[in-house]
Amino acid sequence: MSEPSPDRRVELVIESLQTRFGEGVGPDLIRAEVEAGFAVYSEAQVREFVPVLVEARVRSHLTRHSAEASTSTESDPSNSTRRNES
Repeated sequence: MSEPSPDRRVELVIESLQTRFGEGVGPDLIRAEVEAGFAVYSEAQVREFVPVLVEARVRSHLTRHSAEASTSTESDPSNSTRRNES
């Protein structure tokens, strides 16, 4: 079985993260983070583990990003007013 092309590796990581984060994180943000992650390793001599490293790095960043967004939304007084109106 042959290795996926570099473009396919990027797409596989994006698909995995979109499945994990669903609607909670925009696809453009996921794509940008993954592409930036692969760019960090563009000069790596050993590339076999790059997709795993990029996915872990981006997943960690997006998890923090999601948690921060959730916390700021919950602490927004205008948001709690809207919740009470529903």
